Amino acid sequence: ISFDVSDIAGNKAVTVSRIVTVSDPTRGCGGCVVISNVKQTQIFNISNAIDFLKLNQQTDGSYGSTLYSDWVAMAFSANSDTSKNATLLKTYLISLSDVGTFVTDVERHAMALLALGINPYSGTSTDFIKKITDNYDGTQIGDSSLFNDDIFAIFPLMHAGYTVDDEIIKNITA
Repeated sequence: ISFDVSDIAGNKAVTVSRIVTVSDPTRGCGGCVVISNVKQTQIFNISNAIDFLKLNQQTDGSYGSTLYSDWVAMAFSANSDTSKNATLLKTYLISLSDVGTFVTDVERHAMALLALGINPYSGTSTDFIKKITDNYDGTQIGDSSLFNDDIFAIFPLMHAGYTVDDEIIKNITA
């Protein structure tokens, strides 16, 4: 599957190409034959998506849960949104001290804070970078059977001052 994105008058055109293969022992290509090549183009209007988010904001500034609120913060940031909705969301996110039980919850929240220009060390009553590093066991972050908790740690740590030369970054990427 491949994706191509191009700008069309402020909208994003997303082309999805799907190539399906089936096993065919009579072929010399490792048993695979292309049976279809389907292309679909759909226009995604970012302004409409941001407007939808703004219309569905709760009165406290949230989007129903920390999970959704964090992702909306990143969407607002990616769209350089400085509306009253973004300000209300920023105030809501700053007020949170407990964002979930998993380290990925903390990592996602730290990314949302950073996206809105909030210092994840001291911009709230909780040091979210410390909460991430507290889950470092000397080789990796969080659950040793998962990769996403290590990957999600890299983004906020690298944007909060850690570098590729720091032991924690070296170890979790290894």
